[in-house]
Amino acid sequence: MKKMAFPQWLKDIENWVSLGLIAAISALTYLPLIGQLGLYHEAWYIIWAGRTQDLSTLISMFSIDRPMIGYIYMRTYLLLGDNPLAWQVFAYLLRMAGAIGFFLLMRQIWPRKQLFTTTAAILFVVYPGFLQWPNAVVYSLLFLSYAFAIYSILFTVMGIRATNKYAAIFTVCLAILFQVGYLFIDEYILGLEGLRLILICSLIFLSPQLSLKAKLTKAFLRWAPHLTILGGFLFWRIFIFKSNRPTTDVLRLLGLYSSMPFSMIQKAVANTFRGFLDAVIFAWTTPFSQLISITRNRDLLVGVVLAILASAVFWMYFHWTRTKESNVNIVEETGAFRRIIWIGLVTVFCAILPVTISNRSIAFSIGGTDDRYTLHTTIGIVLLIVGSIFLLNRNRGRLWLPMGLLFLSVLTQYSNAVYFRNAWETQQQLWWQLAWRAPQFEEGTVLMVNLPSDVYSYAEDYEIWAPANIIYTSIPNTLRIYSQVLYPGSAIQVMRGAEEHENIRTIEYDRDYNRALIVSMPSVSSCVHVIDGERPTLSLNELPIVDWVAPYSHIQQIDTGTTPPQLPEIIFGQEPPHIWCYYYQKMSLARQQGNWAQVVALGEEAINAGFKPLDRSEWMPLIEAYAYQGNFDMAESIIVKLYEISDLRYNLCVSVLKQKENPGLTLPEEGMNFLTNRLCNSDWKKP
Repeated sequence: MKKMAFPQWLKDIENWVSLGLIAAISALTYLPLIGQLGLYHEAWYIIWAGRTQDLSTLISMFSIDRPMIGYIYMRTYLLLGDNPLAWQVFAYLLRMAGAIGFFLLMRQIWPRKQLFTTTAAILFVVYPGFLQWPNAVVYSLLFLSYAFAIYSILFTVMGIRATNKYAAIFTVCLAILFQVGYLFIDEYILGLEGLRLILICSLIFLSPQLSLKAKLTKAFLRWAPHLTILGGFLFWRIFIFKSNRPTTDVLRLLGLYSSMPFSMIQKAVANTFRGFLDAVIFAWTTPFSQLISITRNRDLLVGVVLAILASAVFWMYFHWTRTKESNVNIVEETGAFRRIIWIGLVTVFCAILPVTISNRSIAFSIGGTDDRYTLHTTIGIVLLIVGSIFLLNRNRGRLWLPMGLLFLSVLTQYSNAVYFRNAWETQQQLWWQLAWRAPQFEEGTVLMVNLPSDVYSYAEDYEIWAPANIIYTSIPNTLRIYSQVLYPGSAIQVMRGAEEHENIRTIEYDRDYNRALIVSMPSVSSCVHVIDGERPTLSLNELPIVDWVAPYSHIQQIDTGTTPPQLPEIIFGQEPPHIWCYYYQKMSLARQQGNWAQVVALGEEAINAGFKPLDRSEWMPLIEAYAYQGNFDMAESIIVKLYEISDLRYNLCVSVLKQKENPGLTLPEEGMNFLTNRLCNSDWKKP
């Protein structure tokens, strides 16, 4: 019986070692904190729609710009549900699928350049310019689209190299199928069609047996099916499909170019060259310097250890594979790397052009998202950079330069994961503390939330209303709590008591700022502060904008008479320990209810347990409770702890004076007089 013959590459142990090396380095880079990452930005409305709405809502939400995505999200949500970890693993596997596809593509084109192709694949998978990967719910589909593009190009190359007619036809069909898939998921990566054309020409033109005319004809015939698909997609996108989202509306974009041709072309050209420099050069340094500056020493040490381990693994591979490479023709190798550099250079520009022509740009900033446009440029970037290294260096430079880039990349990506981990912990604290503080919100409440800007900042209102409705709305297919990001424009709307209509991906609602409720976490050392506009107690760490809108915060939007909500732990994690912030929230709730005895009981329980605030403005509920119950000695014993902080005392004084001006509060006059004397009288001397 004839034995089954396996392809030669399956028998080559170096291929498996390289794949294992890529997997090991990617695991060291992306897996250490994967279980501590959560939901960010657009992920919130996707999870909200999947959990609280009919799944068809996901289809309608994305029908306005990328219809295919809605169907994919509907299926992936059924598979992964609300679990952030499941989405993280899903995104990681898609990233690895793309990395393996890239490695196979490199080996198809340059099968004898083992060290080069493996080095390129390693830097491809750890590239430090793309930082959005922790937002797995959103960018898992970008990984999917990118993987489809890579495999489409891989199958095109395999079709050219195939010696069997049926194998060639089969690979071409697969290439077309994957091409259609990636175009309908993320259209702005269509610039990779330039890479396909370059590789087709490169492979065919290296054949010495054909005339120039025959080579051109063969290259065109190979490219023709993909050109047809691309042309058909562009025709559909421009002339048939109508996008209702301004940033993806082709007709709107054409209108900008027709009305301001010189300005738009100048901007596109400038953004293209700036994007090239950012993606190819500054991606290795700018995110690193930004993230290192905010990473704690303990986390930085862990990142350094991981980077050293990744570098050590590469060092071992380098020395192992160098012993296997011999009899290299220097002239032939030099020519090959020059071609690789040109392929990489043209690919980067082809990848960036659709982004900049569509009035977008690459940028790096902590908390920003414009680095997302670098992901699909990584093929060209690593070909350009690694090709240049191998062209200019024949010995140790091929080890130390890639190893230095690898070290920077791993440390950058780990520090990036730390940033997203801290951002998720802050969001978890916000919603757990808000659940302790507010049993329920009245319908139509407009939540305006301020978070510590050095940790995480909200960019869009759905980052607030989506989790709020997941927690506080039990009726399916409803949206009863609204929100807005706190910025100067929305602050003016709050002061005016304005009303406005909002439409976010077919989700429509009316926002009434007369129902605004201001919520703030002034710093990482503060608890969440739900501000009562009738008696605001402001921390010294509050931003000025919070001071401006504090009097317009309507505490009555909190319904204090219902059962507190149960947060879904699969999303928000386990309930945090009941330390000071738990007691502060419960004291604040009892304060709103006017239950001063309960405030005292909670405060004394917290003190007896050894808890105290790091933000001393949080003593105020207990100070008031003692004063209004006539226990002036206990109130004074707390006041003396903060009396010397004149700015804080001023804030607390303002709160007391507002209470005196509001007869509807019906507070004990003797207690108010005591607080006024102690907090507003600069002549009072503490004992």
